[in-house]
Amino acid sequence: MNLYETSESYKRKQDKFDKLSSCFEQMFNQDTLYCFTHSFLPYGSFRIGINGEDLDTIFVLHELKSRNKETSFDETFHQLKHNSTALTNHIVNLLITQIEGNLKNEIVYYRKIEALFPIILILFNDQTKVEIFVQIKTNNTQDVQDNSNLYSNIHKPMIGVHETEYLFVHVRSPPIFQHLLTYIRAWAQRVGLYGRAYGYLSGYSWAILCAHICHTFLSPIKSLSSIEHFSIDEFFSLVQQFFTTFAKFNWLSQSFRLYPKSYKQKT
Repeated sequence: MNLYETSESYKRKQDKFDKLSSCFEQMFNQDTLYCFTHSFLPYGSFRIGINGEDLDTIFVLHELKSRNKETSFDETFHQLKHNSTALTNHIVNLLITQIEGNLKNEIVYYRKIEALFPIILILFNDQTKVEIFVQIKTNNTQDVQDNSNLYSNIHKPMIGVHETEYLFVHVRSPPIFQHLLTYIRAWAQRVGLYGRAYGYLSGYSWAILCAHICHTFLSPIKSLSSIEHFSIDEFFSLVQQFFTTFAKFNWLSQSFRLYPKSYKQKT
């Protein structure tokens, strides 16, 4: 598999993302939502900049502070907000209905996958696969998240969407990091240890582990020529460090962070 997306593959995925984004915007916008806002974002390999089989996306519905005026959507969402499963299923069904109504002629099939959280899987006519993760953030269950810290958490699909820039700063050599991540990700998929929705580490969690190895064992990049002279032996030494390091890590009693809790990202 090529490390980077081909131009054609990138354009196909970007086209599908744009169409889905427009599709959802027709339903959820400032006229139909007063008490909630929504985001539709790419994440995973597409956002990190490496080739991937699917286009991973996330749809986030976020409750705002209470307002006196409500739309019909707002009213329904408020009625369901204390039953997270019912609210999530309702949102998923709305998205599926919207997809079917707007993109039916461009889709081979779509289906809902029940995992740790719902996924909408879409296969387009040109064989582009899109996975849509759905996350609801209401005021009574809203997670407080410090974006200055990078850490893995299997319960939060949003992790990995906004922290990619921090990740590339940390890895010292982004191209080598991308190669290592591609190799480790392919291994994890092959042995069946990949996918947050199925109870395993997500692509971004694997990226964090690879970033730690690159930061620890690579020297800061001085020039592009230094990357060109990075040998295959050096690469597999990095792979060996990955497995050696995390085989010894105490996963039961330690939480893994790229930065200590006291670290504050410079802005």
